[in-house]
Amino acid sequence: PGDGIPEDPVCGSGNGAAAAFRLAAGQVRSGDAYVASQGRQVGRDGYVRVRFEGADIHIGGECVTCVEGQVKI
Repeated sequence: PGDGIPEDPVCGSGNGAAAAFRLAAGQVRSGDAYVASQGRQVGRDGYVRVRFEGADIHIGGECVTCVEGQVKI
């Protein structure tokens, strides 16, 4: 943001970490799901869907592709 590039207001990896914590803490179980809301305070509402299947955590939602590219290793 300091360079004039708007920050992504919604973070799938952050929601994944929070979901993993909730699963480990016993706050959710397999079959549970919820929608997390982010970005409202900066005027860019976004939503992330979180779903639990056994020990697997599924993160999803809609996005806008701003940059495409390839990395060769």
